[in-house]
Amino acid sequence: LVGRAAPELFRQWEALLSRYDLTPPAGTHLIFSAPGRYSGPEAERYGLRALQRHLKVLSDRPVAQRPTAVEYACSSLGQLDDILQPLLGVRPNYKQAPRMAVRGAFLEGLHKPPHVKGAAARLVWPSLTASLPAFARGKGMLTIGGGKNTMTGPSEFKSQQLKACMAHNIAADPRRSATLHHVKMAAGIVRPLQRGGPQREVAPLCAWVYAGSHNLSGAAWGKMEAATGSDDESGDEDEEFVVMSYEVGVLLLPPEPRPFALPWVTAAAPYDPTEVKPFSTSRYLAILRGRDSRAWDSRDNRMTVDEVTGEVRRQWERLRDGAGGAGLGRGEAAGSTGAVVALPEA
Repeated sequence: LVGRAAPELFRQWEALLSRYDLTPPAGTHLIFSAPGRYSGPEAERYGLRALQRHLKVLSDRPVAQRPTAVEYACSSLGQLDDILQPLLGVRPNYKQAPRMAVRGAFLEGLHKPPHVKGAAARLVWPSLTASLPAFARGKGMLTIGGGKNTMTGPSEFKSQQLKACMAHNIAADPRRSATLHHVKMAAGIVRPLQRGGPQREVAPLCAWVYAGSHNLSGAAWGKMEAATGSDDESGDEDEEFVVMSYEVGVLLLPPEPRPFALPWVTAAAPYDPTEVKPFSTSRYLAILRGRDSRAWDSRDNRMTVDEVTGEVRRQWERLRDGAGGAGLGRGEAAGSTGAVVALPEA
């Protein structure tokens, strides 16, 4: 397309890129999702089915080279019933949760030592305590009205579903502690970062790393549904693999484990999201507006509610009074999409 539309520009880029070897390293795979209903071998080309297909090679490797845990960070959560088990191998934690005869794609090739308790795959998500000061001080505070950097966060019901598999997202680099991440990344960890040891490791040892655009949802990774138009007299429904959005990511699966620098601290410490509240925009707004003190978990508290609310208010006032908030009336602040968010009166 570029060659036809701009032949001279195409030749310049062709000459420039020809100086470099752009051959992907061994074990590099594209993980692609495209909307559609798939069955048979075609379904293996997309989403979690493609990821699982590539990870199968791990089963043939020595135990010492296989992941013992998987950590997955994202910035948005869809409906969890149809993705927690197929992707993380975790059954949603509520009485009516469906049982699926599937192995989580992230668990393919995993070797979980007998002494390790809890879920082998965990969702790495920041707690409200850890992220609220950063959200108040960083550019994330500009996306309350919506926008690409907003983390909506799990509701109370989703927190109940995620009870068995949540882990803290603490920035690995202290310089990033005042930012709110937007990463979609997973890692099959052979050995977490050994801090203070004689070898002075700088990154956890990983069997594989995925980075891309897939958030935690069946729409992105794909999910199983009854086939359209199927009418089986035996009562058994045919199923299709259904993808509802375009996504793309890269899976790095080197021939043997190697250190990968992850943006969060590993091993990520687990927490119960029904007790230690996870970050969400709605919980942030509840505290900002002083409407719901229950949004804040007092047992995981680094700053009191009054201190955080005061800090948030001061930041909004700076924006309103000229530090990026010119033209806003008192008690208002513009979101990244132009939405106006009312602030509580002082």
